[in-house]
Amino acid sequence: MSLFPSARRGVFAPRLAAGLVTSLTGLALLAGAPAVLAQDGNQTASETPGNNADNQPGQPLNTPPEAKGKMAKAVARRLDGLTTDNEQIKAIKAFYQGNAYALAWFDKDGAPTDNARDFWQAIDRVSDQGLNPATYRDDRLGQVFTDNRRPGSPDQLADLDVDLSERFIALAHDLHSGVIDDPAIHVQWQEPKQPLDFKSALMAASQGNAAGKLADLAPQQPAYQALVKALARYQDIADQGGWPQIPEGEVLREDMKDPRIATLWQRLQVTGDAPDNTPAPKTYDSTIMSAMKHFQTRNGLKVDGLLGPSTRDALNVTADERVDDIKLNMERWRWMPASFGKRYIAVNVPAFELDAHDADGNDLSMKVIVGGSYNDKETPIFGDSMQYLVFRPFWNVPPSIAADEIVPEQRKNPNYMASKHYQIVRSFGPNAEPLAVTPANVNAVAQGDLLVRQAGGPNNALGLVKFIFPNDMAIYLHSTAATQLFDKTERDLSHGCVRVENPVALATFALNGDPEWSRADIDRAMHSGGRKRVDLPASIPVYMLYWTAFVEDDTINFRADLYDQDDKLDNALKAKSAVSL
Repeated sequence: MSLFPSARRGVFAPRLAAGLVTSLTGLALLAGAPAVLAQDGNQTASETPGNNADNQPGQPLNTPPEAKGKMAKAVARRLDGLTTDNEQIKAIKAFYQGNAYALAWFDKDGAPTDNARDFWQAIDRVSDQGLNPATYRDDRLGQVFTDNRRPGSPDQLADLDVDLSERFIALAHDLHSGVIDDPAIHVQWQEPKQPLDFKSALMAASQGNAAGKLADLAPQQPAYQALVKALARYQDIADQGGWPQIPEGEVLREDMKDPRIATLWQRLQVTGDAPDNTPAPKTYDSTIMSAMKHFQTRNGLKVDGLLGPSTRDALNVTADERVDDIKLNMERWRWMPASFGKRYIAVNVPAFELDAHDADGNDLSMKVIVGGSYNDKETPIFGDSMQYLVFRPFWNVPPSIAADEIVPEQRKNPNYMASKHYQIVRSFGPNAEPLAVTPANVNAVAQGDLLVRQAGGPNNALGLVKFIFPNDMAIYLHSTAATQLFDKTERDLSHGCVRVENPVALATFALNGDPEWSRADIDRAMHSGGRKRVDLPASIPVYMLYWTAFVEDDTINFRADLYDQDDKLDNALKAKSAVSL
């Protein structure tokens, strides 16, 4: 089946093109009959009985005048059969048209060029990039490279040549931009990745070193290249049988004896969490606990060194499953822009972590609290640009929360709203005047006719500062008074916005370059005075990311699939593969 739906292919097979039936002359080749092309593209081998000049396909009415000779006209006919009108097909047609319909991958005798052979071999190596080579191969085309078969007619040679170009374009697209383009899965960033110039890529590849030029299309970010190395390592582990499974049992604590210790030690050695060539401890001692803490850290688990249910479950994820995890995250990297910019803020939602970076090395990392996976309040995966901060902000309570959570509490306790500094207002404008908290106004809140906001201050749900990157989903970063929640390992606890552990440091990072805002000024604005908006000296890209496999300090890390996004992507890739093969 074509890699481009509706594009007619049929290597070594009957094909309809522009209403004309392709010659069956070369099909004798599949039965072992010799067939080669002469210098001018005419068939020189013994013709199959019944085939003669009258059987050859005629020239389409729209064959361009620059298609000189039988071979060029055969290529033009093949292109005329590509009916799908997408960017890839347009590029293929433009490439051949600009090359006077000459062959790109085969010589005039029907033999593949060295460049074509290098490209065909490179397809096998795309597994190193997390792609499936079978998606880009074809058994019939493979006969040309492995069995030295030759096409028996100009039309079949044209078929082969254009087919190989299609496969190059398909692979180039998937390496550069990703396999999946479903907008429900494939995140569209605020600065989209530069589209691939398919015609230029094909032209460059056809001129030589197609394999190298193909490799250059993969993401070049160090984080992606680190995943390539991690994939090779984990694929090797999987090919050797993976690692042992840890049986169920009681929680293992320090100094305990247990027959599972030997198996556990072996399991930790396979993934480098425990040193090689060292015997397993006889008891659950500090050595194995240290190795366990290393494993727990890179898997986002509670770091206590104990073998409990959550840690055992993570240990028992198979090597094949980890290979798949790495591949899924490599696919996500192919969607990313080539660069995050010199200065950016990135939140890895499944890891509950924020990292900020600038070119001067003023980097910082901190814990965050993200949207709950249990209450349909997921933090969306997207990007935008931070424009301003608000110190001592109001919390504009979403009407659903006001009606479902605040109104019932107020009806039970008439002092509830006052004790929590909630105000009833007609609008969320900064100058909106609070209304009296009367039963009638509370009922109006329940009906959605009035709104609720919380006054700024230390008890405000948003804390003392919020970081605004305007977006349609009303998602932002903010501080919180509930700092004890950062001690939790799993921090999917918010209604969707992201709470940051160190708001002073993040505000200092955001306002870096503004001489009016020192760290002391920021601290003062957070703890005194009223609401204050401060525009940033320059906007900062903010990325809400979903990395469940990533390399940090040369160590592969894994995180739980918090919002089932890995499952959705995996299903989409499997469905796409089933269509493409």
